[in-house]
Amino acid sequence: MASDNLDRLSNSPKEVIDAILARMPVRDAVKTSFLSKGWRYRWMSMPVLVIKRERGSGYPIAFVNKLLLLHEGIVSKFELDDFLKTSSDVNHWILVLSRKTVNDLKLNFQPNDNYQVPSCLFCCQSLRKLELGGCLLKLPSDYRGFCGLTQLILSYVTLTNETFHSLLLKIPLLQTLLINYCKSLTHFNIHALNLKEFTVEGDCESFNFQNAPNVKVAKIKVSLPGFPVRFKLDDDLQGLDRVESLTLFNPFVEFLPTDIAQERLDITYSHLTDVCLHVNFEDVKQILAVLCLCRSAPRLETFKINAIWDRKSALSYEENFWEVGLHKEDAVFDHLKTVSLSHFKGVKNDMGFVQFILLKAGGLKTFCINWEVNAAMDVKKHVLEKMMEFQRASTICKVVFKNKA
Repeated sequence: MASDNLDRLSNSPKEVIDAILARMPVRDAVKTSFLSKGWRYRWMSMPVLVIKRERGSGYPIAFVNKLLLLHEGIVSKFELDDFLKTSSDVNHWILVLSRKTVNDLKLNFQPNDNYQVPSCLFCCQSLRKLELGGCLLKLPSDYRGFCGLTQLILSYVTLTNETFHSLLLKIPLLQTLLINYCKSLTHFNIHALNLKEFTVEGDCESFNFQNAPNVKVAKIKVSLPGFPVRFKLDDDLQGLDRVESLTLFNPFVEFLPTDIAQERLDITYSHLTDVCLHVNFEDVKQILAVLCLCRSAPRLETFKINAIWDRKSALSYEENFWEVGLHKEDAVFDHLKTVSLSHFKGVKNDMGFVQFILLKAGGLKTFCINWEVNAAMDVKKHVLEKMMEFQRASTICKVVFKNKA
């Protein structure tokens, strides 16, 4: 019976066998050659090879060398994860892969390995996805680009602003770009005409999206230790005309440096439906900037706010901000359906913000509020009673407190 089952599996289509082998550690996949004559050479053509450090023992250099030497056919995906003995061996493996029509390549190292990717990496013209982690990236003088690459992920990679700009210039089909804490990369000059999704987390100082007209999803999470980041809406959002989803974490949004608050931005973001922001509710200038962005996004449907409470970094604080004319404004949120507000304290500015949205969002369905962790029970009770008095433009809106206790 066991042999019958084995024969039945052995006669499965090649795609099924490849899928089975791809889910096994490479060492175990090679051992299937002992199952029967029919399995002896199956592993030699499996398209997915994952080499990573294992508990107790890693893959010997000789094993990986032999694996690539005996492998026949295309390697559609190769993953090297947290595994570096000597850079010369890894360089040789990448050279071999450049001749095997690899489509998906992941090279992940420890930053203290100081591994610099070899020039032969840039000969992998069949690449569709490239993921680099914990290494040094310098372009060769004869860099020709990646003509078919659509997805690029860089994590803890050391490269200069100039290298980053030159790298993107010659990736014409790039659609997805993810950057995670890349050392020395602080200015993001994005030249990618087909880019649809851009995500960055790290030490960001400036952005230029003028040559990225098709971005639909933009996520920017800034971390500059020692001082708050000021994200200039009119400067840094220019070029994102077609953005549909926008996330700004940690940069405190504000206007261009002017004494007169703008009603709207220079560009109308007519495709923008989903916004997620970190906002300092101690800073009136930031609140004005948020409202300005909302007026410039007439089709906004989902609005998520993470409240920050930092009086020290506030540029402008007004005790009676919400009493000065904002409630006389016409409808701002014509399409708004869902709002989420986190770290809610129930004080003047966040209460005023809630009241303003309830008053100006005629189609609002749900307003979810998460209390700040130290909010007292008597404060919560008072806030609930106060909110019962707020006028609502929407007859179907539900205000939901997620952590009442």
